[in-house]
Parts: sequence; structure tokens; C-alpha cells
Amino acid sequence: MSTAAPPRRRRTLQVAVGVVLVILAFVGVLLFSRLSGGGGTPVSTAVTIIGAAHDIHTAGVVAEADLTTVTVDTLPTGAVRDKSLLVGKIARHDITKGSPILDTDLASPAIGTATKLYFALPAGKVALNIPASDISPYVQPGDEIDIIASPKQASTGSPQYKTTLKGLKVLSVGAPSTSAQAAGGNLIVSVSLQDAEAIEFLIKNTDFTYVLRSPLDQSTPDPSTSGVDLPTFKSIYGFK
Repeated sequence: MSTAAPPRRRRTLQVAVGVVLVILAFVGVLLFSRLSGGGGTPVSTAVTIIGAAHDIHTAGVVAEADLTTVTVDTLPTGAVRDKSLLVGKIARHDITKGSPILDTDLASPAIGTATKLYFALPAGKVALNIPASDISPYVQPGDEIDIIASPKQASTGSPQYKTTLKGLKVLSVGAPSTSAQAAGGNLIVSVSLQDAEAIEFLIKNTDFTYVLRSPLDQSTPDPSTSGVDLPTFKSIYGFK
């Protein structure tokens, strides 16, 4: 008489044995991965974030030169990996060299506050508002302009146009507090007090315009000009 197990029971037994082997294999892999952490080459968890290249003092405005990369084992909350997100912000407290810089360490400058122009003024200079001209919309802070002017006189006279004041440094374009004025493109320039008086006279008593200087010419001597009136213009350009 045969004692072999029925086919259904054999299949059930095989499935059960297979499941047990899979579980044992999984547990073995898990134990091996844990135990091998101290024996083989450990997996690095170091993270590179932005830190202080040197000490940054309270209320200091962060520049790119103030920033470097630092490596930490765990990523702190508020860590930053992009320098551009930190440049221009203000330190809430002292930050020591080599420390990670977190987003809570910095504050953004106030929005909508007009720039205090006197911070950009050298000793002996004053800030003067001059009206817009055709070139004004294309001028940016930091540019230098010259003024060409001609005294107002009777229509029968021969006006002479001459470059008068040269190398006026532009501090601001437009009036921050009034959108209508800002759209006009008026300029704030840095000048000596004597030149401020001359410009005020020029604005009220001459026809004038501005020309934009090349930044490559800021360190070169100003070229001398003789001015142009009607006879000179005719002579130079062949008019009769």
C-alpha cells in the first residue's frame, strides 16, 4: 500500500518551504548589511552646504566673498546650498568662520525703503537732482555723464554749444517715492558744491543735454573741445 502524500499536500508543502526560504534570505541580507557597516567601507553621509568664509558681524551685509562651502555629517534645518540665495542679506547676529549659515541667521533688506544716497557720497560732494534728458532712460547708477549746453539768447544770435561739466557720477535714476517722476528718468548726481551752483544756473539759463561717458574712459584725461557755433559748424561740415 502506497504511503506517498497526495499531490495537493505536496504542492502546499513546497509553497510553504519556498516562503520560509524567502523570509530567511531577506533576514540574512538585512543582518549582513547591518553587520558589514563596521567592517567594509562605510557609506558616506557627508553633505556640502554654504558656510562663513570668515567672521561675519551683526548687521553686516553678506557678499559672495564672505561665503564658502563646509561639509557636515547631517543636514541641519535651514541649511543653504546656493550662495546666490544669501548674497545681499543681513546678518542677524555674529557668525563665526567655518560655521554653516542657516536661513534663520540672515534677514532680507527692507523692501520699498529708498536708498540713503549720502552713504554713497564721498567727502566734499553733494547730491543734486537734475531733470531728465533724452539719454536719461538709458543711464544706470554708477555711470558718468557730461553736459553740453548753449546759453539762451535772441533767435537772431548764433548759439554756441559746448561741453561744460564733465564726469558727473550718477547715484540714482528716477525718484523712488514718485512713480511719475521715476518714469521721467531724472538723475541724482554727485558733484562738488561749486559745480552744483553751476548746474543750477545751467538748468535755468541754457539749452542743455547729457551725453553718456564710456566706462573705459573714466581713468583717462578729458579731451579738450572748442565748442561749436554756426560759423564753425559751416566751416567744419561744408555748409555755405
